[in-house]
Amino acid sequence: MILNDICEIRKDFMGADFWLKTDTIEKGKPTKTYHKGYIGVKVQREDILLPDYLFYLLTYQYSMGVFKNFDINTINDIQLTLTN
Repeated sequence: MILNDICEIRKDFMGADFWLKTDTIEKGKPTKTYHKGYIGVKVQREDILLPDYLFYLLTYQYSMGVFKNFDINTINDIQLTLTN
């Protein structure tokens, strides 16, 4: 399953559940603070995935360096695959 299948992901998304930072120092780091330049993530299927769980999952992946090589400014790089 692709994250985009169950989430709306776009820039300048004030109504998102959380955002991914796009600055060079902390690119890809999830935050609960809105900023116009950040990429917003809104879970559309909360029966499948809770927003808080996804936030902490992406925070863990950020801490493991998953987003280091992504150009986080392009939304196409956010098409992460969720597996069991």
